[in-house]
Amino acid sequence: MPDTTALTPAKKKTCFVVGPIGSEHSESRIHADWLLEMIIQPVFEQHFEAFEVIRSDTITQPGMIDAQMIGHLLDADLVIADMSERNPNAFYEMGIRHMTSRPIIHMFLKGTEIPFDVAPYRAIDFSRIHPSDIRKAQARLKEAVEAVQHPDYKVENPVTRARGVQKLADDATPGMQVLIQQIADLSTRMHRIEGTEDHSYGNVRRSLADRPVFQSRTPDFVYRVIFSANYASPERFRIFEEQARTTISAIFMTGGANVLFVPRDDVVDIAFYEPMDAEPRVRFREYLKSQRGVLEVTTPEHAKRT
Repeated sequence: MPDTTALTPAKKKTCFVVGPIGSEHSESRIHADWLLEMIIQPVFEQHFEAFEVIRSDTITQPGMIDAQMIGHLLDADLVIADMSERNPNAFYEMGIRHMTSRPIIHMFLKGTEIPFDVAPYRAIDFSRIHPSDIRKAQARLKEAVEAVQHPDYKVENPVTRARGVQKLADDATPGMQVLIQQIADLSTRMHRIEGTEDHSYGNVRRSLADRPVFQSRTPDFVYRVIFSANYASPERFRIFEEQARTTISAIFMTGGANVLFVPRDDVVDIAFYEPMDAEPRVRFREYLKSQRGVLEVTTPEHAKRT
């Protein structure tokens, strides 16, 4: 019998693409198709023929789509995650992939505010404005794919980092545990020192410089709300502000138009630009202290009308 082994095509590796997709003809779908067809597919067709590029909406095998998606997230040789639009499903899918400690490449449309817990990790930004933007994104994606295929490549993401810290703590000798604790304490102190500088009352004023209504005004008083680092995020700060403004309306009997929220890192400064009685202030401070993730509520030095 003739040897047909040589005629059998080699099984291709899988590159699974996740991100906002949306309904047909929606802006999200146009964005997703643009990224796939103008950046991702050309790079793999020209440089990585051993890969098959699959996006969740192009899965053709019979069966439940959710189960197939999770299967690809767990088993694909590579995942490309588009963080544009801060799509909740995309971040859920990223979390599943992070748990596998297998290669993932993060991408996002320029101008997207990246969540703090993934911001420290390398990601490829891209733009749809100029033709040269496509070439730049393609080149960076090619470099990233080459990097994750290198034998010495080590996956780094929030999960692998947490596992590494835990393993270090588990395996540490008593002497090393003391050193780890000292390093952690020093890190906390440095963070607070930097926070004092970055969030000083003067900097609160400077951060308002581009808001004409506040340019020449001094807050009547300011509350500084310090959150735990693992809780702070732009989305949680947005929800916190919405709920706090509702409480301000109830306690101070004001619409909150003269109250400014200034979030930065793990701190939110709440500046009041109208006089408030002492008793409502105390009630509002107690409310702030009771909120999830809040470590401390303080009044910045010199935050009094002079």
